[in-house]
Amino acid sequence: MIDKTNNNFEIYYAISMIAFALITVLGKFYSLPINNAIINIIFACLPSIICIIIYNPQFKKQYFFLLIIMVVMKILSISINLYNNNINNSDLLSEIYYFICFLLNYIGIFFFILPKSKKENVSFHFFSIVFLCVSIIFCAYNIASNNISIEKILNSNNSYDFLFSSFFTNRNHFGKMLFAANIFLLYMNVYKKISKMNFILLFSFININLLLTFSRTAIFCTLILYMLFLFRNKKYWMYALICIIVIFGAYELFPTFKAFMDTFIIRKSSGLTGRGDIWKSAYSIFIKSPIFGFTNTYSSKLVYNLSSNYYFHNSFIKIVCSDGIFCLLSWIGVFMLIFYTNSNKLVFQNKEVKNKYNYLKAAFISTIIYSFFEEYILMGPGIINYWYSFILFIFIPILYYNIIVENKVKYNE
Repeated sequence: MIDKTNNNFEIYYAISMIAFALITVLGKFYSLPINNAIINIIFACLPSIICIIIYNPQFKKQYFFLLIIMVVMKILSISINLYNNNINNSDLLSEIYYFICFLLNYIGIFFFILPKSKKENVSFHFFSIVFLCVSIIFCAYNIASNNISIEKILNSNNSYDFLFSSFFTNRNHFGKMLFAANIFLLYMNVYKKISKMNFILLFSFININLLLTFSRTAIFCTLILYMLFLFRNKKYWMYALICIIVIFGAYELFPTFKAFMDTFIIRKSSGLTGRGDIWKSAYSIFIKSPIFGFTNTYSSKLVYNLSSNYYFHNSFIKIVCSDGIFCLLSWIGVFMLIFYTNSNKLVFQNKEVKNKYNYLKAAFISTIIYSFFEEYILMGPGIINYWYSFILFIFIPILYYNIIVENKVKYNE
Protein backbone atom coordinates (compact mmCIF):
# COMPACT_ATOMS: atom_id res chain seq x y z
CA MET A 1 0.00 0.00 0.00
CA ILE A 2 1.35 3.44 -0.92
CA ASP A 3 1.41 5.91 1.93
CA LYS A 4 -0.16 9.34 1.50
CA THR A 5 2.28 12.19 1.91
CA ASN A 6 2.95 15.72 0.74
CA ASN A 7 4.16 15.87 -2.84
CA ASN A 8 6.91 18.45 -2.33
CA PHE A 9 8.78 17.95 -5.59
CA GLU A 10 5.58 18.79 -7.51
CA ILE A 11 5.71 22.23 -5.85
CA TYR A 12 9.35 22.70 -6.87
CA TYR A 13 8.52 21.92 -10.48
CA ALA A 14 5.45 24.16 -10.42
CA ILE A 15 7.49 27.10 -9.09
CA SER A 16 10.11 26.47 -11.74
CA MET A 17 7.40 26.37 -14.42
CA ILE A 18 6.11 29.75 -13.25
CA ALA A 19 9.66 31.13 -13.41
CA PHE A 20 10.08 29.86 -16.96
CA ALA A 21 6.80 31.47 -17.96
CA LEU A 22 7.80 34.81 -16.42
CA ILE A 23 11.13 34.75 -18.24
CA THR A 24 9.34 33.99 -21.52
CA VAL A 25 6.92 36.88 -20.97
CA LEU A 26 9.66 39.35 -19.97
CA GLY A 27 11.81 38.23 -22.89
CA LYS A 28 8.98 39.24 -25.22
CA PHE A 29 9.25 42.88 -24.19
CA TYR A 30 12.68 43.39 -22.65
CA SER A 31 16.29 42.40 -23.21
CA LEU A 32 17.13 40.50 -20.04
CA PRO A 33 20.24 41.67 -18.17
CA ILE A 34 21.31 38.09 -17.35
CA ASN A 35 22.38 35.60 -20.00
CA ASN A 36 19.32 33.57 -21.02
CA ALA A 37 21.30 30.31 -20.94
CA ILE A 38 22.18 30.88 -17.28
CA ILE A 39 18.53 31.55 -16.43
CA ASN A 40 17.39 28.43 -18.29
CA ILE A 41 19.82 26.07 -16.63
CA ILE A 42 19.02 27.46 -13.17
CA PHE A 43 15.29 26.86 -13.47
CA ALA A 44 15.67 23.60 -15.41
CA CYS A 45 17.95 22.08 -12.75
CA LEU A 46 16.65 23.69 -9.57
CA PRO A 47 13.95 21.10 -8.73
CA SER A 48 16.40 18.22 -9.23
CA ILE A 49 19.07 19.94 -7.14
CA ILE A 50 16.59 20.49 -4.29
CA CYS A 51 15.46 16.85 -4.43
CA ILE A 52 19.08 15.62 -4.46
CA ILE A 53 19.73 17.65 -1.32
CA ILE A 54 16.63 16.71 0.71
CA TYR A 55 15.76 13.16 -0.46
CA ASN A 56 17.56 9.91 0.23
CA PRO A 57 19.15 8.35 -2.86
CA GLN A 58 18.44 4.91 -4.27
CA PHE A 59 20.85 3.96 -7.05
CA LYS A 60 19.18 1.30 -9.15
CA LYS A 61 21.97 -0.45 -11.06
CA GLN A 62 20.16 -0.54 -14.42
CA TYR A 63 19.63 3.24 -14.47
CA PHE A 64 23.19 3.74 -13.25
CA PHE A 65 24.58 1.53 -16.04
CA LEU A 66 22.66 3.48 -18.71
CA LEU A 67 23.82 6.76 -17.18
CA ILE A 68 27.46 5.66 -17.39
CA ILE A 69 27.03 4.78 -21.08
CA MET A 70 25.44 8.13 -21.90
CA VAL A 71 27.99 10.13 -19.90
CA VAL A 72 30.91 8.34 -21.55
CA MET A 73 29.47 8.74 -25.06
CA LYS A 74 28.63 12.41 -24.54
CA ILE A 75 32.13 13.16 -23.22
CA LEU A 76 33.71 11.25 -26.12
CA SER A 77 31.50 13.09 -28.62
CA ILE A 78 32.52 16.47 -27.22
CA SER A 79 36.20 15.49 -27.00
CA ILE A 80 36.43 14.08 -30.54
CA ASN A 81 34.65 17.03 -32.12
CA LEU A 82 36.78 19.43 -30.12
CA TYR A 83 39.92 17.63 -31.31
CA ASN A 84 38.69 17.82 -34.92
CA ASN A 85 38.04 21.58 -34.52
CA ASN A 86 34.33 21.09 -35.19
CA ILE A 87 33.37 23.08 -32.09
CA ASN A 88 34.86 26.34 -30.84
CA ASN A 89 35.09 27.63 -27.28
CA SER A 90 31.59 29.12 -27.41
CA ASP A 91 30.15 25.82 -28.62
CA LEU A 92 32.10 24.00 -25.93
CA LEU A 93 30.42 26.12 -23.25
CA SER A 94 27.05 25.26 -24.78
CA GLU A 95 27.87 21.56 -24.70
CA ILE A 96 28.95 21.77 -21.05
CA TYR A 97 25.71 23.64 -20.36
CA TYR A 98 23.61 20.87 -21.96
CA PHE A 99 25.66 18.15 -20.25
CA ILE A 100 25.25 19.64 -16.75
CA CYS A 101 21.51 20.02 -17.25
CA PHE A 102 21.19 16.41 -18.44
CA LEU A 103 23.35 15.00 -15.64
CA LEU A 104 21.64 16.81 -12.76
CA ASN A 105 18.14 16.03 -14.03
CA TYR A 106 18.91 12.37 -14.74
CA ILE A 107 20.38 11.88 -11.26
CA GLY A 108 17.60 13.84 -9.58
CA ILE A 109 14.78 12.03 -11.39
CA PHE A 110 15.97 8.40 -11.47
CA PHE A 111 17.91 8.20 -8.21
CA PHE A 112 15.86 10.50 -5.96
CA ILE A 113 12.38 11.47 -7.26
CA LEU A 114 11.13 8.23 -8.82
CA PRO A 115 12.37 5.97 -5.97
CA LYS A 116 10.69 8.28 -3.44
CA SER A 117 7.44 8.43 -5.42
CA LYS A 118 7.05 4.63 -5.39
CA LYS A 119 6.43 4.86 -1.66
CA GLU A 120 3.89 7.67 -1.86
CA ASN A 121 0.47 8.46 -3.24
CA VAL A 122 1.50 11.26 -5.59
CA SER A 123 -0.90 13.50 -7.50
CA PHE A 124 -0.18 16.31 -9.93
CA HIS A 125 -3.19 18.46 -9.15
CA PHE A 126 -1.17 21.55 -8.21
CA PHE A 127 1.27 21.38 -11.14
CA SER A 128 -1.61 20.86 -13.59
CA ILE A 129 -3.41 23.93 -12.23
CA VAL A 130 -0.22 26.00 -12.55
CA PHE A 131 0.42 24.81 -16.10
CA LEU A 132 -3.19 25.46 -17.13
CA CYS A 133 -3.17 28.94 -15.55
CA VAL A 134 0.02 29.80 -17.44
CA SER A 135 -1.53 28.43 -20.64
CA ILE A 136 -4.71 30.48 -20.13
CA ILE A 137 -2.65 33.65 -19.67
CA PHE A 138 -0.68 32.88 -22.83
CA CYS A 139 -3.93 32.17 -24.71
CA ALA A 140 -5.57 35.39 -23.48
CA TYR A 141 -2.57 37.43 -24.62
CA ASN A 142 -2.60 35.62 -27.96
CA ILE A 143 -6.22 36.65 -28.55
CA ALA A 144 -5.80 40.20 -27.24
CA SER A 145 -2.56 41.03 -29.04
CA ASN A 146 -3.49 39.78 -32.49
CA ASN A 147 -5.99 41.15 -34.93
CA ILE A 148 -7.72 37.83 -35.43
CA SER A 149 -10.21 38.15 -38.22
CA ILE A 150 -12.05 35.07 -39.49
CA GLU A 151 -12.67 36.83 -42.80
CA LYS A 152 -8.97 37.65 -43.19
CA ILE A 153 -7.97 34.06 -42.42
CA LEU A 154 -10.48 32.59 -44.85
CA ASN A 155 -9.28 34.90 -47.61
CA SER A 156 -5.63 34.08 -47.08
CA ASN A 157 -3.72 31.63 -49.26
CA ASN A 158 -0.83 31.06 -46.85
CA SER A 159 -0.88 29.99 -43.19
CA TYR A 160 2.42 31.79 -42.68
CA ASP A 161 0.63 35.12 -43.11
CA PHE A 162 -0.30 34.80 -39.45
CA LEU A 163 1.99 34.48 -36.42
CA PHE A 164 -0.36 33.62 -33.59
CA SER A 165 2.39 32.63 -31.16
CA SER A 166 1.50 34.49 -27.92
CA PHE A 167 4.69 35.28 -25.97
CA PHE A 168 6.77 32.85 -28.03
CA THR A 169 8.77 33.82 -31.10
CA ASN A 170 7.66 30.65 -32.87
CA ARG A 171 4.05 29.54 -33.27
CA ASN A 172 5.12 25.88 -33.11
CA HIS A 173 6.43 26.50 -29.58
CA PHE A 174 3.02 27.85 -28.59
CA GLY A 175 1.44 24.78 -30.19
CA LYS A 176 3.71 22.51 -28.13
CA MET A 177 2.65 24.27 -24.95
CA LEU A 178 -1.05 23.91 -25.77
CA PHE A 179 -0.60 20.23 -26.58
CA ALA A 180 0.87 19.81 -23.10
CA ALA A 181 -2.00 21.88 -21.67
CA ASN A 182 -4.43 19.33 -23.13
CA ILE A 183 -2.54 16.50 -21.42
CA PHE A 184 -2.86 18.23 -18.03
CA LEU A 185 -6.47 19.27 -18.69
CA LEU A 186 -7.44 15.69 -19.52
CA TYR A 187 -5.60 14.56 -16.37
CA MET A 188 -7.76 16.90 -14.30
CA ASN A 189 -10.86 15.42 -15.90
CA VAL A 190 -9.84 11.75 -15.60
CA TYR A 191 -8.76 12.14 -11.97
CA LYS A 192 -11.94 14.12 -11.20
CA LYS A 193 -10.18 17.33 -10.20
CA ILE A 194 -12.37 19.55 -12.39
CA SER A 195 -16.08 19.85 -13.16
CA LYS A 196 -17.39 18.92 -16.60
CA MET A 197 -18.46 22.49 -17.30
CA ASN A 198 -15.03 23.91 -16.47
CA PHE A 199 -13.41 21.18 -18.53
CA ILE A 200 -15.53 22.07 -21.57
CA LEU A 201 -14.83 25.80 -21.19
CA LEU A 202 -11.08 25.34 -20.82
CA PHE A 203 -10.98 22.75 -23.59
CA SER A 204 -12.73 25.14 -25.97
CA PHE A 205 -10.58 28.17 -25.10
CA ILE A 206 -7.26 26.31 -25.25
CA ASN A 207 -8.02 24.52 -28.48
CA ILE A 208 -9.35 27.58 -30.28
CA ASN A 209 -5.89 29.02 -29.65
CA LEU A 210 -4.30 25.75 -30.71
CA LEU A 211 -6.12 25.87 -34.05
CA LEU A 212 -4.98 29.48 -34.50
CA THR A 213 -1.33 28.40 -34.26
CA PHE A 214 -1.87 26.41 -37.48
CA SER A 215 0.76 24.02 -36.12
CA ARG A 216 -0.17 20.74 -37.76
CA THR A 217 1.88 18.54 -35.45
CA ALA A 218 0.37 20.10 -32.33
CA ILE A 219 -3.17 19.91 -33.72
CA PHE A 220 -2.95 16.32 -34.93
CA CYS A 221 -1.12 15.02 -31.84
CA THR A 222 -3.79 16.63 -29.65
CA LEU A 223 -6.42 14.92 -31.79
CA ILE A 224 -4.54 11.62 -31.38
CA LEU A 225 -4.45 12.15 -27.59
CA TYR A 226 -8.23 12.42 -27.34
CA MET A 227 -8.94 9.73 -29.93
CA LEU A 228 -6.73 7.17 -28.16
CA PHE A 229 -8.40 7.97 -24.87
CA LEU A 230 -12.02 8.21 -26.00
CA PHE A 231 -12.02 5.29 -28.41
CA ARG A 232 -11.36 2.94 -25.52
CA ASN A 233 -14.91 3.73 -24.42
CA LYS A 234 -17.54 2.53 -26.88
CA LYS A 235 -20.08 5.15 -25.84
CA TYR A 236 -17.89 7.81 -27.51
CA TRP A 237 -17.68 6.01 -30.86
CA MET A 238 -21.01 7.35 -32.08
CA TYR A 239 -20.10 10.95 -31.12
CA ALA A 240 -16.77 10.61 -32.91
CA LEU A 241 -18.43 9.17 -36.00
CA ILE A 242 -20.93 12.04 -36.09
CA CYS A 243 -18.12 14.60 -35.82
CA ILE A 244 -16.19 12.92 -38.63
CA ILE A 245 -19.25 12.85 -40.89
CA VAL A 246 -20.03 16.52 -40.16
CA ILE A 247 -16.45 17.65 -40.84
CA PHE A 248 -16.15 15.53 -44.00
CA GLY A 249 -19.54 16.77 -45.22
CA ALA A 250 -18.61 20.41 -44.63
CA TYR A 251 -15.29 19.82 -46.38
CA GLU A 252 -17.03 18.47 -49.48
CA LEU A 253 -20.04 20.81 -49.54
CA PHE A 254 -18.56 24.20 -48.61
CA PRO A 255 -15.71 25.45 -50.83
CA THR A 256 -14.67 28.12 -48.28
CA PHE A 257 -14.29 25.54 -45.52
CA LYS A 258 -12.45 23.21 -47.91
CA ALA A 259 -10.03 26.00 -48.87
CA PHE A 260 -9.47 26.80 -45.19
CA MET A 261 -8.70 23.17 -44.30
CA ASP A 262 -6.39 22.72 -47.30
CA THR A 263 -4.51 25.96 -46.62
CA PHE A 264 -4.22 26.01 -42.84
CA ILE A 265 -4.71 22.50 -41.46
CA ILE A 266 -3.91 19.89 -44.14
CA ARG A 267 -1.56 22.22 -46.08
CA LYS A 268 -1.19 19.94 -49.09
CA SER A 269 1.17 22.34 -50.85
CA SER A 270 3.56 22.30 -47.87
CA GLY A 271 3.92 18.54 -47.67
CA LEU A 272 6.19 17.79 -44.71
CA THR A 273 7.39 21.43 -44.77
CA GLY A 274 10.92 20.37 -45.63
CA ARG A 275 11.16 17.56 -43.10
CA GLY A 276 11.86 15.00 -45.82
CA ASP A 277 14.94 16.91 -46.97
CA ILE A 278 16.01 17.48 -43.35
CA TRP A 279 15.79 13.77 -42.52
CA LYS A 280 17.75 12.85 -45.65
CA SER A 281 20.42 15.33 -44.59
CA ALA A 282 20.35 13.86 -41.07
CA TYR A 283 21.04 10.41 -42.49
CA SER A 284 24.14 11.67 -44.29
CA ILE A 285 25.27 13.27 -41.01
CA PHE A 286 24.64 10.09 -39.03
CA ILE A 287 26.62 7.76 -41.31
CA LYS A 288 29.68 10.02 -41.00
CA SER A 289 29.86 9.38 -37.24
CA PRO A 290 27.28 6.81 -36.09
CA ILE A 291 29.10 5.98 -32.84
CA PHE A 292 30.03 9.38 -31.41
CA GLY A 293 27.83 11.88 -33.25
CA PHE A 294 28.60 15.57 -33.68
CA THR A 295 27.33 17.12 -30.39
CA ASN A 296 24.18 19.21 -29.98
CA THR A 297 25.58 22.42 -31.39
CA TYR A 298 27.67 21.14 -34.29
CA SER A 299 25.02 18.68 -35.49
CA SER A 300 22.58 21.59 -35.75
CA LYS A 301 25.13 23.54 -37.83
CA LEU A 302 25.65 20.53 -40.09
CA VAL A 303 21.95 20.05 -40.76
CA TYR A 304 21.61 23.79 -41.42
CA ASN A 305 24.40 23.66 -44.01
CA LEU A 306 22.60 20.83 -45.78
CA SER A 307 18.95 21.86 -45.42
CA SER A 308 18.91 25.53 -44.30
CA ASN A 309 17.21 24.48 -41.07
CA TYR A 310 18.81 24.23 -37.61
CA TYR A 311 16.21 21.74 -36.34
CA PHE A 312 16.06 18.03 -37.12
CA HIS A 313 12.29 17.99 -36.47
CA ASN A 314 12.70 14.56 -34.90
CA SER A 315 13.92 14.10 -31.33
CA PHE A 316 15.41 10.65 -31.86
CA ILE A 317 17.27 11.63 -35.03
CA LYS A 318 18.62 14.59 -33.08
CA ILE A 319 19.92 12.26 -30.35
CA VAL A 320 21.64 9.87 -32.74
CA CYS A 321 23.24 12.69 -34.75
CA SER A 322 24.36 14.51 -31.60
CA ASP A 323 25.53 11.70 -29.30
CA GLY A 324 25.60 8.55 -31.41
CA ILE A 325 23.71 5.28 -31.61
CA PHE A 326 24.64 4.06 -28.12
CA CYS A 327 23.05 7.12 -26.50
CA LEU A 328 19.87 6.54 -28.48
CA LEU A 329 19.80 2.88 -27.41
CA SER A 330 20.39 3.96 -23.81
CA TRP A 331 17.38 6.29 -23.90
CA ILE A 332 15.28 3.44 -25.31
CA GLY A 333 16.57 1.35 -22.40
CA VAL A 334 15.41 4.03 -19.97
CA PHE A 335 11.87 3.91 -21.40
CA MET A 336 11.85 0.13 -21.16
CA LEU A 337 12.96 0.26 -17.52
CA ILE A 338 10.22 2.75 -16.69
CA PHE A 339 7.31 1.01 -18.33
CA TYR A 340 8.13 -2.69 -18.72
CA THR A 341 10.01 -3.79 -15.64
CA ASN A 342 7.67 -2.55 -12.91
CA SER A 343 4.70 -4.80 -13.43
CA ASN A 344 3.49 -7.94 -15.06
CA LYS A 345 0.62 -7.86 -17.51
CA LEU A 346 -2.05 -5.69 -15.94
CA VAL A 347 -5.54 -7.14 -15.60
CA PHE A 348 -8.07 -4.47 -14.67
CA GLN A 349 -11.11 -5.36 -12.64
CA ASN A 350 -11.96 -1.75 -11.84
CA LYS A 351 -13.22 0.64 -14.56
CA GLU A 352 -11.84 3.74 -12.85
CA VAL A 353 -8.32 2.31 -12.73
CA LYS A 354 -8.59 1.14 -16.34
CA ASN A 355 -9.72 4.61 -17.38
CA LYS A 356 -6.63 6.12 -15.76
CA TYR A 357 -4.41 3.58 -17.50
CA ASN A 358 -5.99 4.33 -20.87
CA TYR A 359 -5.37 8.03 -20.28
CA LEU A 360 -1.68 7.42 -19.55
CA LYS A 361 -1.29 5.29 -22.67
CA ALA A 362 -2.89 8.03 -24.77
CA ALA A 363 -0.65 10.71 -23.22
CA PHE A 364 2.50 8.64 -23.69
CA ILE A 365 1.80 7.55 -27.28
CA SER A 366 0.73 11.02 -28.46
CA THR A 367 3.83 12.59 -26.85
CA ILE A 368 6.13 10.05 -28.49
CA ILE A 369 4.44 10.64 -31.86
CA TYR A 370 5.06 14.36 -31.36
CA SER A 371 8.75 13.51 -30.87
CA PHE A 372 8.96 12.06 -34.36
CA PHE A 373 8.03 15.39 -35.95
CA GLU A 374 9.52 17.97 -33.59
CA GLU A 375 12.86 18.26 -31.84
CA TYR A 376 13.21 18.07 -28.08
CA ILE A 377 16.38 17.76 -26.04
CA LEU A 378 15.74 15.15 -23.37
CA MET A 379 16.28 16.70 -19.93
CA GLY A 380 17.48 19.85 -21.63
CA PRO A 381 17.01 23.49 -20.60
CA GLY A 382 14.32 25.86 -21.80
CA ILE A 383 10.57 25.84 -21.22
CA ILE A 384 9.74 23.47 -24.11
CA ASN A 385 12.32 20.79 -23.23
CA TYR A 386 11.35 21.26 -19.58
CA TRP A 387 7.68 20.32 -19.78
CA TYR A 388 8.41 17.58 -22.32
CA SER A 389 10.91 15.88 -20.03
CA PHE A 390 8.61 16.40 -17.03
CA ILE A 391 5.75 14.61 -18.77
CA LEU A 392 7.83 11.69 -20.05
CA PHE A 393 10.08 11.03 -17.07
CA ILE A 394 8.10 12.19 -14.03
CA PHE A 395 4.39 12.75 -14.70
CA ILE A 396 3.56 9.59 -16.68
CA PRO A 397 5.91 7.17 -14.81
CA ILE A 398 4.71 8.19 -11.35
CA LEU A 399 1.05 7.95 -12.28
CA TYR A 400 1.84 4.60 -13.87
CA TYR A 401 3.41 3.32 -10.63
CA ASN A 402 0.34 4.51 -8.71
CA ILE A 403 -1.98 2.68 -11.12
CA ILE A 404 -0.05 -0.57 -10.64
CA VAL A 405 -0.50 -0.36 -6.87
CA GLU A 406 -4.10 0.86 -7.08
CA ASN A 407 -4.97 -1.97 -9.46
CA LYS A 408 -3.50 -4.56 -7.06
CA VAL A 409 -5.51 -3.12 -4.19
CA LYS A 410 -8.75 -3.03 -6.19
CA TYR A 411 -8.08 -6.47 -7.64
CA ASN A 412 -7.63 -8.00 -4.18
CA GLU A 413 -10.73 -6.38 -2.69
